[in-house]
Amino acid sequence: MIMQGSYLHSNKKLSIIVAAHNLEDLIGKCLESVKKCLYKVSSDDYEVLLIDDSSFDSTPSILKKFSEENESFIYIRKEFRNLGKVKKYAVEISSGEYITFVDGDDFLSDFSMREILDFLEYRQPDIFISKLNEVRKDADIIERSRLSSPIKLHRNTAIKEFLIHKKFQAHSIGKFFRKELFCGSNFPEVPCYEDALSFPSFLVKCNSIYYTNMKYYNYIKREGSLSNSINDVKVNIMAEVILIMDKTFGKNFRNLTACHAIELIYKYEDKLSKKYSDSIYQIVKNLSILGFMLDSNIRFSFKRKFMKIRKNMISTNG
Repeated sequence: MIMQGSYLHSNKKLSIIVAAHNLEDLIGKCLESVKKCLYKVSSDDYEVLLIDDSSFDSTPSILKKFSEENESFIYIRKEFRNLGKVKKYAVEISSGEYITFVDGDDFLSDFSMREILDFLEYRQPDIFISKLNEVRKDADIIERSRLSSPIKLHRNTAIKEFLIHKKFQAHSIGKFFRKELFCGSNFPEVPCYEDALSFPSFLVKCNSIYYTNMKYYNYIKREGSLSNSINDVKVNIMAEVILIMDKTFGKNFRNLTACHAIELIYKYEDKLSKKYSDSIYQIVKNLSILGFMLDSNIRFSFKRKFMKIRKNMISTNG
């Protein structure tokens, strides 16, 4: 279906949002992988929103053709030139009880979305999180996967795991969100890091959180991609993310939040504006030295960096 004007739809169990901008060489593989995982799901139960944001290559024709040939795949053209705005818009028009996201330059393994939908219907989580499969070379690709023993996480445990950044991070991909989570806290209209800016507010609203080690999402890490090229603007947005995490999660998680501040100072201090530099340093300055050094959740490498930063702060102020 090609959307013209308002999109009239009935309620679905799942909305899959696929965002694409100039991906003519990659989008076909992505779409076929999405279609394949839905083979046991009735078209009445899902919609796939294909959001073409300002593409000027052959991406639009590929998306249009796919939507014409496949029921419940809806092509939508927008001129946002802004990924945060794309996701915000897609959430607003979606009809699914649950929403998941797929980036057009990634692809899914061969798995059954029916299994995940059955789990969502049975447990009714606010958010269901899977482990991403990062792909840097062909040998990293996961071809097939199956749903494996989801575990329920207490909200505080989920916040801790998020801040540690090993099991999962802020990406909207590889997650299934109950649509109600977006009420009052949708994605910000920014060109990058829209996930990181919004995920803390989603997480603290969750009463039921499930996690699985299943890797169904092949997250392609490409040199020179938007997420891999760092400039001053992006570094200052990173700083804003850390300030949001500190405000949202509070003092009980400050040591873990401070690890992100420490890492930002170490890697990109020269790119921070004075406003953000002062705020990020303040997080580190306010830490209890003894409390941070004795915290078993903090890796030794961060403790070493923390002490070096403290020493530099003292010598600078002295």
